[in-house]
Amino acid sequence: MKKKQICKLLFAYFCACSSILAADYYFTNAANLAWTVTDPRINWGATDSEGYSSWSASADGPAVKGIPGAGDNVYISPSYIVNPPPSTSYQMQALTEDTTIANLYVNMLADDKFSTWIQPTSKDGSYSFTVTNDINITNNSTYAFTIRSYGANRHLSVTVRNDVNVNGSGGVSAVFGSDNDFYNLKGLTVGGDFNIIQGRVNMNYGNGASFDVAGVVNMNSSSKLYLMQRRNDATKVTAANVTANWGGLSGSGLIGSGTTATAYEFQSTLLINFKNTKDATFSGVIQDNSNSKDVIYTIQMDASATATQTLILADSSSIKGGINVKGGKISVYTESGINGDVGLSNGVFEAYSNGGNSQVYVNSFYWDGGALSFGAINSNNTSSAVIQLTADFVGSLSEYEIIYGSLADVVAGTEYKLVSWSGSESGFSGAEFSDNASELGYSSNYR
Repeated sequence: MKKKQICKLLFAYFCACSSILAADYYFTNAANLAWTVTDPRINWGATDSEGYSSWSASADGPAVKGIPGAGDNVYISPSYIVNPPPSTSYQMQALTEDTTIANLYVNMLADDKFSTWIQPTSKDGSYSFTVTNDINITNNSTYAFTIRSYGANRHLSVTVRNDVNVNGSGGVSAVFGSDNDFYNLKGLTVGGDFNIIQGRVNMNYGNGASFDVAGVVNMNSSSKLYLMQRRNDATKVTAANVTANWGGLSGSGLIGSGTTATAYEFQSTLLINFKNTKDATFSGVIQDNSNSKDVIYTIQMDASATATQTLILADSSSIKGGINVKGGKISVYTESGINGDVGLSNGVFEAYSNGGNSQVYVNSFYWDGGALSFGAINSNNTSSAVIQLTADFVGSLSEYEIIYGSLADVVAGTEYKLVSWSGSESGFSGAEFSDNASELGYSSNYR
């Protein structure tokens, strides 16, 4: 091959490589694009009469003609805006088509005075927003960053191949969807972990949507995750049945519905379906709303789960849909009732040992297979309750304890299978469990 031909090939190779290198795009509105009072929004791909977009190559640089796409990093902050909108309440980037980028970085400062949103344009259709790496949201303002649908016929699905990281110190740090049907997300899929370092995250989904996290939802004591957060206005919302498939829940904090309404004419459901492949522990509050016509949570260990999900639930927890165990192992401690039942068809349900006591309060226990495990037994045998059942018998609230027939025979951590169970509407007459080595007799004790 001649030298000139080699040079041409090398030149073409380097040109091809340079075309796929990631570029940085900052939303600055530096181009000659006008906000309006009624529509303070700039389309993601909008250009002015000379072809310049609302994007820049740096936080304080001039407008460029390109727009972000696959392989590019996007930076959004109110502080980058060159020409602020006439209304200081919000600012939007409207997606005109399916959009893919590499990373999304959001930085909202304490003195920022308006929110930032990503949503579809006013054109009907289904839109997708894909981030091939991470979404990183830092929000120290009192205004939220929001990704949402826009209108009854303009649906947005969001996919993040790696992690979502939220770190906020103001009010609501991030919103996925919004608080009524007009802005519901069609779905959010996260290939890695969903990390709420601190701050509050609100979510809302349309009927049949899913919030899937292949990794773990990680929280801490100052983290709040409001699932199915709904507006206090019954005319703006309808019933929705939503599934959240998670690889685990870890840390501490609050998971709630975030709803304060008392007169909804619908009942929405949220299934948190754990598919753990590694052990995870959460200590805090999981609380659906106490209103009978609002959001009902159900927790489930999926049949595909191969590890343990531990839930140490504080006093105000409420899971009216109960806990279903189909695989893996779920270890639960409750300070008071969860307002729901437990169903065990496979896998293991464990009464978690918290400070030496194994204690779970539930309404009823339904057994169709699987095993029961006791986290720990007090050495002095003074606190024998493993599962406490609260049920409404003949109109009166009565509480029963399932107690050990012989505490000396119980081995902490051993998985026991149900041999027999008998009872009536007025109470439980007894049950027997076995670990195939020894049998345990159980009796019910009225309190």
